[in-house]
Amino acid sequence: MINFFDRCYSSIKDQNRLLSKLRYYSGLRFIIRLAANMTLPIYFRIKQNKKHNCLKTCTKIEGRIIVSLTSFPARINRLWLVVETLLRQTQLPDKIILWLSEEQFPSLETLPKNLLRLQKNGLEIRLCQGDLRSHKKYYYALQEFPGDVIITVDDDVFYNLRLIEYLVELYKEFPDCVSCNRCSEINVLNKQIQPYISWKDYLLAKCPDYKIFSIGMGGVLYPPNIFYSSVLDSEIFMKYCDLADDIWLNVMSRLAEAKVVKSAYNSYYLPVMNYRNFTLSSINVNDGLNDKQLASVRSYCIENLGIDPFQQITA
Repeated sequence: MINFFDRCYSSIKDQNRLLSKLRYYSGLRFIIRLAANMTLPIYFRIKQNKKHNCLKTCTKIEGRIIVSLTSFPARINRLWLVVETLLRQTQLPDKIILWLSEEQFPSLETLPKNLLRLQKNGLEIRLCQGDLRSHKKYYYALQEFPGDVIITVDDDVFYNLRLIEYLVELYKEFPDCVSCNRCSEINVLNKQIQPYISWKDYLLAKCPDYKIFSIGMGGVLYPPNIFYSSVLDSEIFMKYCDLADDIWLNVMSRLAEAKVVKSAYNSYYLPVMNYRNFTLSSINVNDGLNDKQLASVRSYCIENLGIDPFQQITA
């Protein structure tokens, strides 16, 4: 049922300019979003606690597939829906870890019961001191599991049940690349990076390139040792791009000369509706913060590390 809604939502294309202006296509997508957000919670409760929806005990000490994510109070009540889609994957990960700030969630008892219930299916919930915002999704996982494969996901999407399968198969084919399901093509004109809002979706599959910029919403797979050594320097990323973990991770992988490769999976990514919600992407894109943060991190790297992370596409 999850994949059915995902296919329906992704199949709607803005093919007619007049109908687009009349918001016909956006209206159809809204109807599907509403139907999915009403139907899937019921479906998950009916189908809960099935053996194939539980993670298996893993005895490996490295080379594991670990899904890592974070969240915040405005989304926490419906986060269980996202985790349910991760527990129903065609290829289950070895671990699913949710990192939360103690400043926002002082104890596990403050979390929704629907989320706590999923611990018996394999979800691990870790409470962390301080608040690194969206950077929590990777920061602690990279520290604790340096020899494992880390897949980061966002906390507001009903994920297609083949999400992990797509990423892992791509990783096997390109083990030295960052693998992703969604990405943009960096727009470069006269050796200058153009504003983020002008970047286009990159749809070409299985072609590793430096011009590809991975986007966290679709899930991103990071092999072990894919990043530059500064990746865990929280003072730097909280100073220069505290709202843009995607920018930081893209820059850190570029400094290590890792290319990005996209899977054959394409989707509009069916959102979990949160009525108190706001998205970092809307703030970063619409207010131009992506451009400011990218420029800040790039300047830091050039001035302090002597490396331009985008030299491969701007030289």
